[in-house]
Amino acid sequence: MSKRIASYLLLGRDRLAKRNRKRRIGRVGVEDLETRAMMAITATINYNYDTNNFFNSQAKKDVFESAVSAVVDLLGDDLSAITPGGSNSWSAIFTHPGTGASQSVSNPTIPADTIVIYAGGRNLGTTLGTGGPGGFSASGTGSFLNTIATRGESNTNGVSATDFGPWGGSVTFNTTTNWYFGTAESGLTGSQSDFYSVAIHEVTHLLGFGTADSWDSKLTGTSFTGANAISEYDFGGNVPVDSGLGHWANGTTDEGRETAMDPSITVGTRKELTRLDKAGLADIGWQIDLSVPAEIQLSANDGAASDWFGRAVDIDGNYAVVSAMLDDDTASTSGSAYVFERNGENWTQIAKLVASDPQATDQFGYSVAISGDTIVVGAWLEDTNGNNGGAAYIFQQNQGGSNNWGQVAKVMGSDTTAADKFGYAVDISGDDIIVGAPEDDPSGSASGAAYVFSRDQGGTDAWGEVAKLVASNGVGADKFGFDVGIDGDHAVVGAYLADSAGSNSGAAYAFSRNQGGANNWGQLQIIAPNDLAASDQFGYAVDVSGNWIAVGSRLDDDSRSSSGSVYLFQYNSGTSSWDEADKVVASDPGPGDRLGSSVAIDGTYLITGAMDDDDLGDTSGSAYLFAYDSGSGAWVQQQKLNASDGKTNDRYGASVGISGSVAVVGAFLSDPMGTNSGAAYINNLSASASSSSTVVVLPPPQPSDVASTSNAADQIFTITRLPRNCGCGSCAACHGSVPADTMMYESEFSALVRWTNDTNDASTATNGQSGKEFTNLLWTEDARPSEAGAEYKLSTSASTWEFDTDDYDTRSGISQNSDRNDDKTVREMVFADEQSIWGTPWAA
Repeated sequence: MSKRIASYLLLGRDRLAKRNRKRRIGRVGVEDLETRAMMAITATINYNYDTNNFFNSQAKKDVFESAVSAVVDLLGDDLSAITPGGSNSWSAIFTHPGTGASQSVSNPTIPADTIVIYAGGRNLGTTLGTGGPGGFSASGTGSFLNTIATRGESNTNGVSATDFGPWGGSVTFNTTTNWYFGTAESGLTGSQSDFYSVAIHEVTHLLGFGTADSWDSKLTGTSFTGANAISEYDFGGNVPVDSGLGHWANGTTDEGRETAMDPSITVGTRKELTRLDKAGLADIGWQIDLSVPAEIQLSANDGAASDWFGRAVDIDGNYAVVSAMLDDDTASTSGSAYVFERNGENWTQIAKLVASDPQATDQFGYSVAISGDTIVVGAWLEDTNGNNGGAAYIFQQNQGGSNNWGQVAKVMGSDTTAADKFGYAVDISGDDIIVGAPEDDPSGSASGAAYVFSRDQGGTDAWGEVAKLVASNGVGADKFGFDVGIDGDHAVVGAYLADSAGSNSGAAYAFSRNQGGANNWGQLQIIAPNDLAASDQFGYAVDVSGNWIAVGSRLDDDSRSSSGSVYLFQYNSGTSSWDEADKVVASDPGPGDRLGSSVAIDGTYLITGAMDDDDLGDTSGSAYLFAYDSGSGAWVQQQKLNASDGKTNDRYGASVGISGSVAVVGAFLSDPMGTNSGAAYINNLSASASSSSTVVVLPPPQPSDVASTSNAADQIFTITRLPRNCGCGSCAACHGSVPADTMMYESEFSALVRWTNDTNDASTATNGQSGKEFTNLLWTEDARPSEAGAEYKLSTSASTWEFDTDDYDTRSGISQNSDRNDDKTVREMVFADEQSIWGTPWAA
């Protein structure tokens, strides 16, 4: 092949200026330290041209290496090796980091899947950093020249480029900047520029963001038209870019955070790549997994055995708080809480909270809540007002330093005394805090109370008590205040041992601001469902969001003994009342699972814990996500969550919190840092694997199916359980053909039943529920070889399938009595394994 000579040079462009507490970041910049294996791509960092000795310590290099890893770890491309020799020679051309002049290196060998980064510093004036991808000059065969120019990628050059394959490049940082070289964001002060953030920004430019032909090919005016970026952009449509065409427009945000690749950064702040930044890299040709991790495990950086990290959790936006109530760093079981901040798809611990006056056994962190820039922590066994009287502590962001969470108040009830256990439960909404004291004695021993505190009561930023809430019908041992919730003008208080419908049936109480007078928190109503029964412990967990109240009834046994449930109540502004709207249960309830042990609701999402579920071992625990379907008016299970490393006795789901599509779940007896050290898990619900269950909606029966006489003569369809033989490739191949009018299954299944009361049901008619539709879990079974051949049967009426409770209650396991003998209208079936379901009667 004939020799050809080619020369190609592409250097980054500087567009930087200083403006009002913000510093412009140079268009590009990269680094070179050591060789780092990073997924499919390796970065080799070279300091030979750091002639001004900017990287004069290993600590600086470590931060730079961390930033390089944060970007290059995302890449999964295959880059061809550059191997000069014989007639093939080349020079890598880049900007000398120490002088700013053009620098060349002759015939470097660059292994496959490797980029080279030359790094250093010089005086850049007001510019923080600059740099970009390198160029080259070369001679040799066509294939050699093509390898240098493209690294084996296709269509990397020109106005229609779609990919990018650099050999590497260089980055320079300003030697006169007041840099912060720490790895922990918590050490960053308001006068420092964060080196880690700037390094990430410049490395990303080196990789072609704002500099590659494949970036330019997607520009239309001052808009970027890459498909991945458009899909990720919060505001829809093309993504705006700055006037220099190399960054997102200044101030561009993604999921509420300013992007790393807009042209400015505020002094004293840190930025990570957002999903929009990563989408931009994907659009210029890099192979990047843009999926969100379904689960991220949180742990304390100083966690130890028996800390019970995860005993209480909460989340609001980009911040989560997790308690470790038995932490003894200050004193034995004095307790602590940890604050985590979302950075991109990661969550980083930024603060550890402890009481200003810690004492042994206070158990600071028994409860926690966060709203915006304020956190409240309960210490239910604090002793200021008597042994175990309790207290709550309030922390605010930016107290004592930028992004520092400092204590601003300690509160107790105006009449708190020994053994009240004030702080057992807490919640916060904006400028209002509610604190439960379930063993206060206003209406008898341990009848319970709750207290409302508001900001600016008694002085600016002071938190003063504005109300003490008690049950209108409270008696001793109700434990009113066992759990509390507040949102705007509404508050809810649980009294899980109240006897409203039998011993320990439980109750919840709704309060409203301005009820009974301006700014008066008055009781609006007692909340109790129509099917409440003794020992249900309704009110064990409560929460309120907007027009919805959620109440856990953890020992409800409608599905299985103590399997649990959660009730939803909707606010009726016309009547100023909370109306029972729905009841949710697990799709796979088990005896003693205790669904409803914890609840959290945000808008139209509800998460609830079943801390004694046994999926991954006895009391390993689980949590369930439900979403409100405005079409049907029902709360529908979306998925079930288990810890990826869950095991026996973790108690995953003992605490839950939710903010938008992100949930946090505590497992306080998990053992990642020693026995019962505890853990918490962030769950990106929109990214989590969907449930393996499949919902089969039953079609209306055909006329030939409808019986003309009583139920006894109805056409019968059969659900047959068979031994599990998964992996055979075909259910029919293993078990034979499906008989007519039969559905067969191997794995676990359950039936969700929509049923309508009629006036023949004495109990519901008496309660005024005639004609209302409810959702019950009628049965759930797990196929076992010993139970092969067991059957459940459905019968038909004029327009629906019915489960005949008169004939089959003993098989469904539902306890019936004389006034609950009506058939239930079956609307849908839920099967746990789609591959193990077959049979024609159920095709929609």
